Amino acid sequence: MSTESIPVTVNGKVAIVTAPGYVNEKSAEAISEECSGLINDGVSLVLIDMRDCRMVNSVGVAIIIEIIEVLDEQGGSLSFCRLSETIAKTFQIMGLKELAGMYSDQEEALAALAAA
Repeated sequence: MSTESIPVTVNGKVAIVTAPGYVNEKSAEAISEECSGLINDGVSLVLIDMRDCRMVNSVGVAIIIEIIEVLDEQGGSLSFCRLSETIAKTFQIMGLKELAGMYSDQEEALAALAAA
């Protein structure tokens, strides 16, 4: 069980999870735990704000893919906003762009998700 604190806010029907500076196994597990709690509370739209994140390792990506799969099974989705250019390219290469929404900022993401 992770002890890392991950900030979460809810805006309408979207839960916004703020990623830390480095998404590794520990922080990705903390994000996963937050998402599990949100899903159990009936939230199906999760937005991960990557504004502070500068690096995501392979274990972090694998855990994020697991979160995407769980949300998809529940009829929901995972999206990202404010990705650095490097992380955006990495996610594109790894195929995450086909599995999750990617937005330039929270406002764009929230508008798109509210319309979904």
